Order: sequence, then C-alpha cells, then structure tokens
Amino acid sequence: MKVYISNYKRFFGSYQLVELLRFVGVPERFREKLFDYLSETWIHSFLEWIDNKGHKRLQKGRKVRVKIDEEDLFSLDHTLSFIILPALIKLKESDKGIPYTKNEDVPEEFRTNDETSFNGMEKRWDYILGEMIYSFEQIVHFPDRAYSDERVKNGLILFGKYYRSLWT
Repeated sequence: MKVYISNYKRFFGSYQLVELLRFVGVPERFREKLFDYLSETWIHSFLEWIDNKGHKRLQKGRKVRVKIDEEDLFSLDHTLSFIILPALIKLKESDKGIPYTKNEDVPEEFRTNDETSFNGMEKRWDYILGEMIYSFEQIVHFPDRAYSDERVKNGLILFGKYYRSLWT
C-alpha cells in the first residue's frame, strides 16, 4: 500500500496580503483598516478568482494518490491500523476541537450532569480517544490477541461512533 496526501492548498487573499505588512513594522490598527478597504475592492475579487481557479486544477487543493496492492487486502484491518494509530495519537496531542460526546460512552468517573460542560466534554473526549488509541495499538502489536479483547472491541465501537468527530 502506498498513500500520498499533500497538504491543503493555502489560501492567499486580502487578509494574507495585508498581514505581510506586519513584517515591515506596519501597526495592527493600520493593517485592519487596510484589510477593510481591500475587501471591498477588485484586489479581493481578483485574489479569490485566482484561488478558485487553483482549487479546480488541484482537486480542491490536495493531491491524493492511493495504491492498494492485493497483499494489503489480507488482514486489511491490521494494515489500516498502521495509518490510523499514528493519526489518532497526533490528534490527541494536538490543540484539538472538542466534539460533543455522550455520558453513556465513558465510565462513571467521566460523567457529568451537564453534558454540555466544556470541562466534562474535554475529559470524555480524551478518554474516548485514549480507548481508540489502545484498540489500534493492540491491533498493530498483537493482532491475534486483539480479537478477543473486550476493551479493543469497545474502542473500535467508539471509533465508528465518533468517526465524523475526528477533526481539529
């Protein structure tokens, strides 16, 4: 298996143009006024036009190439774990967003009366990510033993349930 995914294309618009003035000592107050002015001019429209042309040419800003070999299909769950595990670890270490999580998905010690409390959500999300990471660590390092591990099964259920919440 070979996977190549480039970084997102960086947008360069009026704001980015004005922010370059920071490096030559232009005060923030002046930069804000200049941005407000430029956002109403043809310069802003021109920079957006260039960006839109680039997105069409570059598949919405990213180059993606994936090559799957026949051998990769044997134990595909194990093969994909080598990609998923480091991504989950990096997500947990990052300054991430905190998605909504449910009390029912965590042990009693992480449950709160107010499911919308930020502190409660952060602790629940860290626990859920930890369980996902544990599961994929077990699959990578002990693939045969992982099939009967209840904690691995729970982590995989949480991975499926919160898959669309894996963002920063």
